[in-house]
Amino acid sequence: MLEPDGAVRLVSTYGLPQNLASAWHRVPSDLNVAFLRAVTDGRPLWLVRTRAAELGYELLGEGELRACIPLRDGGRTFAVASILWAEGGASEAGVRAYVGAVAEACGRRLSQLLRKGGGAPVASPAAHWVEAVLETLPGSFALLAPVRDHDGKVVDFRFDRCSPDATDAAGRSAEQICGRRMLDLHPHATTNGIFDGYRHALLTGEPFQSAATPTSVLTNRGQLPVVLSTRASRFGDGLLAHWQYHDSERRMASHLERLQRTADAGWAEWDLVKGETTWSAHTYRILRRDPARGPVKLSALPRYVAAEDATAAVAAIHRLTRAGETLDLTLRLHREGVPSRVRVVADPVVADDGRVVAVHAAVHLLSEGDCAPS
Repeated sequence: MLEPDGAVRLVSTYGLPQNLASAWHRVPSDLNVAFLRAVTDGRPLWLVRTRAAELGYELLGEGELRACIPLRDGGRTFAVASILWAEGGASEAGVRAYVGAVAEACGRRLSQLLRKGGGAPVASPAAHWVEAVLETLPGSFALLAPVRDHDGKVVDFRFDRCSPDATDAAGRSAEQICGRRMLDLHPHATTNGIFDGYRHALLTGEPFQSAATPTSVLTNRGQLPVVLSTRASRFGDGLLAHWQYHDSERRMASHLERLQRTADAGWAEWDLVKGETTWSAHTYRILRRDPARGPVKLSALPRYVAAEDATAAVAAIHRLTRAGETLDLTLRLHREGVPSRVRVVADPVVADDGRVVAVHAAVHLLSEGDCAPS
């Protein structure tokens, strides 16, 4: 039986010496073993000992000939049978056909034993491991099963399990995605590198990751441009995949930028524990500071204030950071010879022990130019 990490676990033997059954109890996926190759390729593998040695396979046990045959349920590999002959050379076509038929029958019976009480087909051997995990994951995650052609080549993936929040750009829910083929839902995956990346991850075990990239998806409204990132890792005989659409983030950032320009407002954050400061682009413009120089510490903010308001600014910042009081001040600035009036509203972030650990602020430009004292 296949396990989630790609290893195989022994579930049944006949005529196998006890010491060999013990050695085969669990075979890790990183060993160069013939029956693991048959699982990866998805097609039967017949080997004589000399040929196996040429290919570098580690043969466990005696025997001159062996066959490694993937066992399938609903078109997917969930286990593998290994049959050994003490003597014999290359097998005849009739023998191969007979052994293949026996293995198919064994696969059907094993899948029946593994079915749930409701008679559901065998899912990925990783499904019962990952199902509880998927139930707790926010966002879009899925366990993908490879779909192979008669030669064992991976030609598609099927969504076996999905996290509850999984959705795609066409608005399909997890229930509408599960059981469907990836290329039926997302034919664009063959042109943007995702399908090839997934297939490479399955065959090599190397994780695949695609950064946020503009692409298009087919919806009932036609082609829809989106920004998509995805990653996938081999899990059992399939892939555990995650995807995310970044369009809402991009649109939100665009909306926020337009609002800041319209309102002449910006925002700033000071992490007083890590000593990190972040300003929006519009805050630099309001305070007339070169973005290349980066933001300034909260304690240095009074430097931007006109001399007559500096004392009030220092006192307000002290109350904000020491007593956790909200700051709401209108201050006069005089930067690069240009006077202006700004309103600064800042809220403290207070830890459980009462310490102010961060400050979140908004800066609003009220006027610019000739600002008389108020």
